This record gives sequence, structure tokens and C-alpha cells, in this order.
Amino acid sequence: MQQLPLGIRLRTDAGFDNFLAGDNTSVLRTLRSFAVGGDNLTALYLHGGLGCGRSHLLNAVATTADRNGRLVAVLPLKLAGLSPGVLAGFEQCDVVCVDDLDAVSADRGWAEALFNLFNAVRDQGGQLLFAADKPPSLLACCLPDLQSRLASTLIFSVQELSDADKQELLVRRGEECGLRVPVEVAQYLMIRHSRAIGDLLQLLDRLDHASLREQRRLTVPFVRQVLGV
Repeated sequence: MQQLPLGIRLRTDAGFDNFLAGDNTSVLRTLRSFAVGGDNLTALYLHGGLGCGRSHLLNAVATTADRNGRLVAVLPLKLAGLSPGVLAGFEQCDVVCVDDLDAVSADRGWAEALFNLFNAVRDQGGQLLFAADKPPSLLACCLPDLQSRLASTLIFSVQELSDADKQELLVRRGEECGLRVPVEVAQYLMIRHSRAIGDLLQLLDRLDHASLREQRRLTVPFVRQVLGV
């Protein structure tokens, strides 16, 4: 594995194979190619609402690129305590993945550092992947030059999964950890709790631990007992 700047670990749990595509098949196809340096793609931009999977896809690109012997930098900009100076040297990487761009785009120092990084990576022949909650045209960006650079990238809107796809995801994720999730349990969680993917997966993890501890299979009554509802 290549050394990553900042010591930030790759999220190896977030891959292409465990991403349920839904309406994102074309996005997935492009990102797989991008991760291995195909199609001469220089810069991509993913946007979508909370829970759509944009961070999962960004980390899937990073993991795949790393496994193909490429030097990767991953920077989740929501991390507390980061300053624009951490970007120094990122232009030496083959692939630079910048997540949560919207967290800093309104800050002048960050915007200028990201603009310079964009130019430096492009000049060195590297690739850039950005992820944010909005497309470049709607991003609160204090530097027009950066906004222009972002608008020049190949832009994809990551679509949220349908309710049926979310239920399928719960069943699949349960299978991955050896937990059978009956359809009626998945439906119950969708109806009674938050439909955000992150929240649903946290609930599933909680139920998995409870199932192991109590040595019981998942049923709607057991789920009610565990969740106290």
C-alpha cells in the first residue's frame, strides 16, 4: 500500500462491489475507469444530498487506485483542525480525492489553496476527484477562479437510492456480516426510523450486535425490543 499524506487511512470498507448502484450505473462505470487511469479523465466532481453515497464512491475510487499501485491522497474536509497548508505536496500524487468540498469553499484561504492544488495536479498529469453537496454552479465559493475550474470538470449527480433499493441494501449488508435480515424487518426499519442510509446502517450494526449477544434471529418483535419502540 502506498503511503497516504496526513496519515489518513483509506476506508477499505467502501468499495465498488458493496455499493448498490440504483440509478447510478453510469456514474459507477465512469468512476471504475477513472480509478485505474482510464479514458484520459483528469477531473471529476460528484454531488448529491446527505446519504446518497458520494463519500462511499470517493473512497471506492481511492481504494481501487491504491490497489492498482497508484499514490493516492484522500482529504475529508469536514475533519476538525485542518488548515489549507495540509495540501502542500498533494500534487505529487496520482489521484487526489477531496471530500466535503462544501465545508471550506466559502473560506478564502482554502479556496486559494484548492485552486492552486487543482492547477498543480493537472500540470503534473494527476487526477482530481471532488465531492460536495451541491454542483459547482450552486456551491458557496468565494473564489470565482476555483468555481470556474470546478465547473470545467466532468460533473455527476449521485442519485439517492429508492426505498426498495434501501431495503435491498439492508438485506445485502446483513448477508455480508452473516446476519439474515428478513424483508419485513427491512420494511419495518424503513417505516419506523430515519431513511437516511447512514442511520439505517447504524441501526443494522446495533441489531447485529444484539442478535449475536442474545443469540436470536431478527424479527420485528425482537427489533422493537432492542430499539425500545
